Amino acid sequence: ALVLQTLPQARAVLTAKDWDKFGRRVNKGAKGIPQLVRVNGYYNVGSIFDVSMTYGNKPYPIPEIKPEQMDKAIKELERLSPVNIIFQNEGVVGYDAEQHAIVFPTAMPQREVLARLPAEIVIATAEQHTPGISQAPYLRKTAMAVSVEFCGRFSLPMPDTAAATLDGMDTHIPPDEERKTLEEIRELSVTIGDTVEKALGLQRGQSAPQRDEAR
Repeated sequence: ALVLQTLPQARAVLTAKDWDKFGRRVNKGAKGIPQLVRVNGYYNVGSIFDVSMTYGNKPYPIPEIKPEQMDKAIKELERLSPVNIIFQNEGVVGYDAEQHAIVFPTAMPQREVLARLPAEIVIATAEQHTPGISQAPYLRKTAMAVSVEFCGRFSLPMPDTAAATLDGMDTHIPPDEERKTLEEIRELSVTIGDTVEKALGLQRGQSAPQRDEAR
């Protein structure tokens, strides 16, 4: 949420040290985005920088889903979904308990559908186990956080409602369970992201040490 509030068009964020590893440097005077960063297994508040705040001739280390791969990525996520994905011109957008399906407008761009799908799959899955929970604020915020992680992994624009949905999420997390919550969100996103990455045969960029080892 902090990243989106500071830079809605963020594509890929890393610490200055990690950008160095990938052959890019942070622009002089760039103001970092405060965020939780993991150091030696623990979370601390640090600064991260979007690729737009860096320079260098190396690509950022994020696998990108090309336009011609969108349809296959959506179908792969549909395989993970406990309910069907349908397209129609009217009605609920997102998980619809009455239709027992995830619904999107027919004219919605595939990129937007793909960005929202992980959240809707989480909501639909939770509803299968606990009927009526799909409207719970905390579930919807957690689900959106999974979509945000997914979008960041593949350099997809975040859903337009992401920042507003995530606002105030901290008030729903029990005291001293912040790390557990973050880990659960990350695990869900990794599971979904790994499935798409494998199906599309995408590869991440390598850091300088990894490239040297490969050579």
